[in-house]
Amino acid sequence: SVKHVWAPGGKGSAAAAQAKRAFAVEEGDLVTYLNVCASFRESRGNAEWCRDHCVHRSSLLKARGIRSQLQAQLESLGVVASSAGSDVERVQKAVAAGFCAHAAVRAGTDEGAPLYKSMRGDVLMRV
Repeated sequence: SVKHVWAPGGKGSAAAAQAKRAFAVEEGDLVTYLNVCASFRESRGNAEWCRDHCVHRSSLLKARGIRSQLQAQLESLGVVASSAGSDVERVQKAVAAGFCAHAAVRAGTDEGAPLYKSMRGDVLMRV
């Protein structure tokens, strides 16, 4: 199991809240976590950086490992990975597409309207 990213600060919860605010963005938690991961990568996984920023190093190392596994899977399939850079909208669209891909698959049309079949239960849906 993986711990939550945020760790209690050595100086109490106020320090942890301040550290979290330093990474927070209005686009939401996912982009906040991406900011934490990018900064962790820039620190080269430094344990002191993690303490200073009130994050669990073990969680970030686990996330880095999962990213490496996903990268290897993409490479084995011949998919070229690319970065969205600072284009947050691209990240949001990719995440939304991923959520939708796991929820239902296209199952044809009905009177010109697209039909989707749920991944669980084979329920037909119209959007």
